[in-house]
Amino acid sequence: MHAFVFVAKMLTGRHRPIFFEVCKPDAIENCIPGTFVQDFVCTNNNESKRNLQEASQSFFSSHASFFIYSSTFLAFYLQKRFKPSHSFVIPFCQMIILLIGFFGAVSRILDHHHHPTDVIAGGIFGVLMTIHAVSCEISQFQLK
Repeated sequence: MHAFVFVAKMLTGRHRPIFFEVCKPDAIENCIPGTFVQDFVCTNNNESKRNLQEASQSFFSSHASFFIYSSTFLAFYLQKRFKPSHSFVIPFCQMIILLIGFFGAVSRILDHHHHPTDVIAGGIFGVLMTIHAVSCEISQFQLK
């Protein structure tokens, strides 16, 4: 899963919302509103090369995909493995787990590390990976 996200980040190269604070590009001083600036030099010497590279790898959110994948997979796992004596226990636990995953993903927007579309794409990817993992598990049990 992380390999797919890493390749997507390397191919898209979308700047994070905190890019200007991390990079402090030289072109920002002479920028004309409504124009696209492609050539610039980062002037912030206090940041490492790794942090500058990370500031340009926003799409899609690997944290969001991991949060959503983990929470949805755990919700499926609880549904499949446990048979409680009370009918509300499993749905309540699933709701709590899914909310934790959702708020974990949304926190990436609130701390200005990702755009909303990055988190949505990461969440969709996480759900797709969960569907794939669950369908593989179901098909393995049917073969036995």
